[in-house]
Amino acid sequence: MKKLMIYGATGYTGRMAAEHAKTLGLDFVIAGRNGGRLQPLAAQLDVAYRVFSPDAHAHPHTFSGCGGAAGAGRRAAGRL
Repeated sequence: MKKLMIYGATGYTGRMAAEHAKTLGLDFVIAGRNGGRLQPLAAQLDVAYRVFSPDAHAHPHTFSGCGGAAGAGRRAAGRL
């Protein structure tokens, strides 16, 4: 089964999305650029996390969808 990735999960909107996804029982991972901020949230939600820059390429068959909540907005949107 494929997973949903929530990029920008440590920000306000991303955290709300991740918490909501958890309450819905969705299969997801959180992601962002700062592992030090992702790790505690991942532990709190009991989910995996991935650290990478917007320029990194996730394998296209790894995730069924990506919810971007990164503050970089327009700058990151094209690369996600």
